[in-house]
Amino acid sequence: MYRSNEIIEIFKIINIPIDITKYILHMEKIDNLKKSMNEWYLIKIEALSYQQKQFFGDINRSFMLHDIKSINGNFKELKIYRNTFLRNKIQNKLDCAIIMSFRF
Repeated sequence: MYRSNEIIEIFKIINIPIDITKYILHMEKIDNLKKSMNEWYLIKIEALSYQQKQFFGDINRSFMLHDIKSINGNFKELKIYRNTFLRNKIQNKLDCAIIMSFRF
């Protein structure tokens, strides 16, 4: 026996009309559909972000390999390179804050 038929039978025992029971089941069906659509949407967003991370990770890996070759294992050059990278990162954050403060 199906779940909806069982619910109808239980509600008949309580003297609730079949039309009201079917309406309740219909509302439950719509609610479940909305919840499942929201869950699938969240799964889609997570999958896309994972693909983007994986794609950009591959790009960053090639940049890192190039940087390792340019440093040649010298820790002094690594320190200079790291400081330059951090300065650029801070400058980019500041520039971003300035741009975001503009009103369009």
